[in-house]
Amino acid sequence: MSDKPAALLTKTQRDRIDDNFQSVEGAKRRRDQQRTRRRVAAGIDDFAYLVEYPDQQLEAAFDSHDDERLVRALADMRVVSERVRLLHDVKRGEILRQARTRMQAAECSDHTISELEFQTHDEIRDAVTAELEAKYEPDDWKRRSELALKAGSLLALPGVSLIPLPYGAVPLAVDGALVFVALFFAGPLLAFGLGVLLLRSVRDDILPALRAFTTDPIGTIRRMWNRL
Repeated sequence: MSDKPAALLTKTQRDRIDDNFQSVEGAKRRRDQQRTRRRVAAGIDDFAYLVEYPDQQLEAAFDSHDDERLVRALADMRVVSERVRLLHDVKRGEILRQARTRMQAAECSDHTISELEFQTHDEIRDAVTAELEAKYEPDDWKRRSELALKAGSLLALPGVSLIPLPYGAVPLAVDGALVFVALFFAGPLLAFGLGVLLLRSVRDDILPALRAFTTDPIGTIRRMWNRL
């Protein structure tokens, strides 16, 4: 008795598919095609049993596969599943939602079940948008610095605009008032805003760069060079 395990397709069926059933004709061709279709459908149905197949057994099943063979097999399986999906006009999001429901309902406690993630394109887009908004949304100190810079710029603008004018072109009282506002109001506001920006830059850019350089000097220099 042969130790070779039974496969999804028999050797004859593989040969038939390879030559596109050209080696048989008429009723025999139709019969072989029908048997192959039924076997393929039944094989796909068997994946329902493999959803909760133990991790240890699932891993051991592919011990004889090297990485290249395993990747090729998984890629082929992905191509076939996508072809079936397109032929039957099934939305990818519907499959992902059903897979997530199936995963959550599984009674198998193996860790790979809990590590699976099934997200639709819309869910991925929403998650990325929320992450970017959270990352770049200004905090209270950034808002204060921006407000201080805007207010300081507006207060300093009248006084700065007088610099090109010759001395005496503007009444001394007006000139003095504008200089007073620029020095005692605009200056502190601009200094505060720039100071906050400087401290944020030190916290968010300089310190992480120094930590990265301490951990991996060569890699950090290479990344900086690539950015430049």
